[in-house]
This record gives sequence, structure tokens and C-alpha cells, in this order.
Amino acid sequence: MRLGRHELGTAYQRIKVGDVMSTKPITVDPTIPIKQVAEIMAKKNIGAIIIVEDEKPIGVVTERDIVTRVIAKGLDPEKTIVREIMSQPLITVAPDTDLSEAMRMMSKLKIRRLVVVNDGKLVGMITETDILSVAPELIDLLYETSRSTAPVYSVETFSGYCDMCNRWTDNLIEVDGMFLCEECRKEYLKQEE
Repeated sequence: MRLGRHELGTAYQRIKVGDVMSTKPITVDPTIPIKQVAEIMAKKNIGAIIIVEDEKPIGVVTERDIVTRVIAKGLDPEKTIVREIMSQPLITVAPDTDLSEAMRMMSKLKIRRLVVVNDGKLVGMITETDILSVAPELIDLLYETSRSTAPVYSVETFSGYCDMCNRWTDNLIEVDGMFLCEECRKEYLKQEE
């Protein structure tokens, strides 16, 4: 049986950002030189540092920021301070945000990490790597879900060509990720029983 889009979304919604995030992100003051930030990144083997001022996160500096905003422009990393190149405004999520929502945000904004904040307080960071680390468990969860559930239906109808018979209809309904006409839905359900 093919996994439906609904099942995939449901699995990701069961996992929250707080379940996956790194809980001890490295932070620095906005007035330190970029050279020092680069040294911290190298020593800690990380690709981003959160900038904190008055105990509140205000920006982030990534390896890419250093390359594109300092090195490529010929700026002196010993004289350029973090505040001058940090990415802001800071894009944040709450720890109880569904992982699927965080993934959509990252994709839409074309970013690879989100700062996790709870009541204005920094509590972590979630990266693409953190999300990928739970992928094997999600695949197992999706497999088990597909074995124990009936086909997943969409409640919306669409106009278009049926994925099974290629005939045009104004009554397509999504079943397990396929858009099927009424006749093909009946046939598909008989096969699944």
C-alpha cells in the first residue's frame, strides 16, 4: 500500500520542534569580532551562532554570512563585529510547534535553521540536520501506520484526470496520494480489502 500524504503529515505533526532541537546552542555578544566567532565555530564544529543581547536572541551568524558578508567583501574579520553582519530579524519558532510547520517555514524562507524561543527566552535551535536525524524513525512510523490503517481520503473534490484511468472528471478525490474518479476509487478499495 502506498503511504498517503495525510499519513506523512500526521506523523510529522506528532513530533514537536522541542523533541528534535539542540538545547544548548552557542551564543555570543553582538560586539565581538567575526574572527573570534569563526574560531568558536571551528572549535565547536558548528555552522551557526546565535547573537544575544540583554539575554534575548537578536540575530544569527552563519558560515555563509562570514563568507559572503566578510571574506567576499574584503572586510577585516578582526575589525568587523558580529552586529555588522548578523542575519536579522531572527526567525523563531516555539518548542511546541509541529515539526511539519517548522519544515515548511524553513523551505519557504530558504533557511537551514530556526531559533527556538519560549516566552521570549532562547531555549534551542533546530537545523536541517536535527530533522534528518529523526527521519529513520519517521519512516518506521509511516510504515506501521500504513499497515494498520484504511486508505486515507481527501474530503475535497477536484477536476482533472484520474491517476488510474486517465479520464477527465469533476469528481476527483485523493486516496492514498492518488487522485481517483468514482469508479477507480471503488476498484481501488476492492483491491485494498
